[in-house]
Amino acid sequence: MTGSTAVLRCSCLLAAVSLVASGCLSANRCADPSAVDAPTAVDFKAYPQANAEDYSLGTWRGYGFTTPRGFRCKLASHMSMSAIDCDGPFAATTGEANTVHLFAYSPGNGASPVQFSRREAKQPGLDFGGIEPKPLPVNTTLAALNGRCVWTEEIELACLLGSSDQGRGFIATPTSTSIWGPPFK
Repeated sequence: MTGSTAVLRCSCLLAAVSLVASGCLSANRCADPSAVDAPTAVDFKAYPQANAEDYSLGTWRGYGFTTPRGFRCKLASHMSMSAIDCDGPFAATTGEANTVHLFAYSPGNGASPVQFSRREAKQPGLDFGGIEPKPLPVNTTLAALNGRCVWTEEIELACLLGSSDQGRGFIATPTSTSIWGPPFK
């Protein structure tokens, strides 16, 4: 097997694992939010940045955090691929979604479409490797591995994967959930 073949197989495996972890290969999964096109994208640079190492889940596990409003998120990366996965109360989503998955093949490429799904109580939640993620302070951005997230008094959770112009993200408020990003081609 050549190096490029091994990388391609690893890339496909990570993408498949990512889809399985998000529940998107099961029937009736990957429900889109009822509101699409966020009214305004969040300016993550407007908030102080947390020290990412304070949220480390250990070598090869990524970074994780919680919010007092019930969200738990993990920012992860392998080779040039990155992902953000969050569990929580996403308001006004089709199928009463309680998990979201963002995925990108590389920092220079746009992220795949945002995928919302419903994880049933019997299904395992996010794997934090036995480490309890720390709470992220209000009005503080956690930026790591090509992703960034913040929560404020008005926004329950907002995350972006990829660059501001090519990335995709979501904004969850107490009454709605919106996505933003360029059209997926």
